[in-house]
Amino acid sequence: MKLKNIKASFIFNQNLIEGKSGTEKFIFKEENVTYTIYKHTPHLLNVTGVKSIAQLMNCRGNMEERFNKKIIQERVDNLFFSKKDNKNLDMDLLCHYLKGNELYYASYVHELFPGMHLLPNNKLYPTIVLFRTGSFTLMGSTDIELIFESESFVESLIKKFNKTKNRGYLKDPC
Repeated sequence: MKLKNIKASFIFNQNLIEGKSGTEKFIFKEENVTYTIYKHTPHLLNVTGVKSIAQLMNCRGNMEERFNKKIIQERVDNLFFSKKDNKNLDMDLLCHYLKGNELYYASYVHELFPGMHLLPNNKLYPTIVLFRTGSFTLMGSTDIELIFESESFVESLIKKFNKTKNRGYLKDPC
């Protein structure tokens, strides 16, 4: 599993642009990172497209220098992890297995979307999107321990419902 994207917020001690009400925004890009300032929150700089914590620290320094203002608070709003695989999962059986799960609610309508959404009952956990191939994404949490716990959970599901590896052995694990 690899970190693919970080969304963060930099809160400055002064406004970056003249603040007004409304939904107007100022957007600019530097080195594949997108920065957005909304007029209704002119002291807040939204940062998206960051690929590592080191790059986030670099962005912080660059923005303090660019605006010649001090960042008083930095907040990671979202971490997006992804893992590609090439397995063959029994998604229908997996969905049946997850009914009543205490951690996640499974939403799987393959006619509308090829992946299964595993929505956390506790919003501190990440949302998981799991595909038949065993590829998955985790997004929405900023608690690294809960992210790793969720990764272990989804890896155990992949192992349990891998049709190729478990051929002939997996009848009904429910």
